[in-house]
Amino acid sequence: MVHGNSIFYINFNDGQLYKTTNSVTTSLGSAEKFNISSSCLLVIKSWSDDSLYCSFSYDETYHKINSHNFPSVFGQNQSTNSVIKKNGDTLILKGTYPSAVVYSENNGISWNYNYGGGENKDVILETSQLVSINNNANSSELLLSSDFEQNWSDTTINNVIFNHLGYSNYNNTIYALGQNGIIYKNGNLVTVGINELSRKKKIDIFPNPTKDVLQIEVLDDTEIEGIELFDIEGKRVKIFNKIDTSLNISALSSGTYFLKFSTGEGGLIKKVVIE
Repeated sequence: MVHGNSIFYINFNDGQLYKTTNSVTTSLGSAEKFNISSSCLLVIKSWSDDSLYCSFSYDETYHKINSHNFPSVFGQNQSTNSVIKKNGDTLILKGTYPSAVVYSENNGISWNYNYGGGENKDVILETSQLVSINNNANSSELLLSSDFEQNWSDTTINNVIFNHLGYSNYNNTIYALGQNGIIYKNGNLVTVGINELSRKKKIDIFPNPTKDVLQIEVLDDTEIEGIELFDIEGKRVKIFNKIDTSLNISALSSGTYFLKFSTGEGGLIKKVVIE
């Protein structure tokens, strides 16, 4: 994993997390799992510890996140396919056997959990959405949840069986590696699949870039069930009335945002630039 001009990785021979910067490699201590957010290096040192650690300086100086009342549903047997993510005060851990997510919205003070999602690989996006693979005998479901696994939408692609998921912060793209040797990708932070392309054509936004008001045009009978706006760090900054066709964004700072539409056919996210 890359952050700035440094590469972070776990050496599974010795169980150590390493950081390489300008050809200089240093050990950051033992680690079972890690992830990097815009605010810190997030580390699980030991599954038996049931605690998360954060390094705000992205080195071996760790701050222990208060993890009492951590749900026992997430433990050592989930280590193989688990993923962790931090967005602001939100912490998310997704694992398998059984498939479940545990999450905290107050930086580890209290925890909740839900069962669900795929029993294979997972990624957690910058918007705190979860994408998961559930392999069947003849194909794979690609599952998406925007509410910590309480509800899931799913899609399949031409009966492809997927083995791995990946996510690039650089271009906001999800990659799914199929058993057929083909890599599928999606750049809309929602889901991977052909259904997304058809939904994209049904909702238009303009002008973009904009300064004060964003217009929405629905090109057929698609029913919008919810509209949310996220900033570049994945933090939700505004919820709009689902029937609004003119969105007032004049109070927001200039920058790049993501406008998420929830519809009966699934989710759709469009990039918005506010000048």
